Amino acid sequence: MALAVAACAVALVTGSPGVVAMAVPFVVLVAVGLAAPRPQVSLGVTCDRSRLSEGEELEVLVSVESAPGRAYVLFNTRPGPGFAPSGPGPGTVPRPRSAAVGLELGPGGRSEHCTALVARRWGKHQAGTVVWQASSYLGAMVAGGELALPGPVAVYPRPEVLRRLVLPQRLVLPWGAHVSRAKGQGYELAGVRPYRAGDRARDVNWRAWARHRQLASYERHPYQGADVVLLLDTFDGSSLDRAVTAACALAESYLGQRDRVGLVKFGGWLRWLRPGLGERQWYAVVDALLGTEVAESAVYRGLDVLPPRTVPPASLLVALTTLEGVSSVPAMVDLVDRGLDLVVLEVEPPVGRAPLSPRLGAVAEQLWLLTREANRAALRRAGAPTVVWRQGRPLAEALEELAAVPRGARLR
Repeated sequence: MALAVAACAVALVTGSPGVVAMAVPFVVLVAVGLAAPRPQVSLGVTCDRSRLSEGEELEVLVSVESAPGRAYVLFNTRPGPGFAPSGPGPGTVPRPRSAAVGLELGPGGRSEHCTALVARRWGKHQAGTVVWQASSYLGAMVAGGELALPGPVAVYPRPEVLRRLVLPQRLVLPWGAHVSRAKGQGYELAGVRPYRAGDRARDVNWRAWARHRQLASYERHPYQGADVVLLLDTFDGSSLDRAVTAACALAESYLGQRDRVGLVKFGGWLRWLRPGLGERQWYAVVDALLGTEVAESAVYRGLDVLPPRTVPPASLLVALTTLEGVSSVPAMVDLVDRGLDLVVLEVEPPVGRAPLSPRLGAVAEQLWLLTREANRAALRRAGAPTVVWRQGRPLAEALEELAAVPRGARLR
């Protein structure tokens, strides 16, 4: 269009009509472009799932349909918080599905394109948006917009295999995967006793009868289950990501052993979930953990406000805390004083979070370490085993150490 106007201006100034003839093709192209119908494009997006774990890919299917004329569509997927474009693996060629895509559609044409986003952080996030732009024939008419992906999408922490778990001192459920110290109907051999009327034939020790001509019966240990309540300290958020990841791994492992698992988040306010069984309970616990936020208040109201059966009397309480909150240690000591079975997994926060001068920073760090050691000693004196889960240390290793610590004795 600009060339046509320029040619007409030159013809008027110079009085040469031949220059106008040079502008005719450009005028025709502009006329044809303006005569083309405005692009009418409809986009639809679908995701292959609404739940996934960190590091997994979310497949996004973009469908484009045009009517009534031809259209040229260019679109790109912008990831939301917690997601990133699907990049190439090490030593591989970048995949074109993570870049902008251009499509040419005829009248009533339809096309689909698949792209992928990688989950980078746990939580409930909006996956992102699809930004598109459509142009008509010769680009004279342009339309565009944004389309949000379906959501929110729940991103679970990356699962971790735990070889050994801390067991409660009392097993109360009549079912489970733990060998009870009591004697009853089971499979683990506990000893031999004289035969009593009513014993099952399968429990009779026929070798003892053949040797001593006296009937004897086997005693066995039954398999029982436990009640486990996870305590998540939300007073301090410096290591909240690691604490939530550990809580998800513990919930999955305990539920896999047919234990009942509950959740209590204590901080400025209390949030709880009664103990339950099965895959449904795991989703309920993880969904509650994904919505965890740092509490702004430093008030601890105790367990008196919890509904009945939230913390069963014989349950094992596994606390995940940084010991940074002012009320964290008194709250856990209060739980031990109530006679509850408590173990503490101390999630080590990052060191050097505040910018200080080198001299002041060394003194502050030493004071910080001494305060943490005093809090740790207070818990151990109360009878709550405490193990530090340091940064870079596998969770399974910290739990192995925690399970090996004897419990139930107060240190004076």
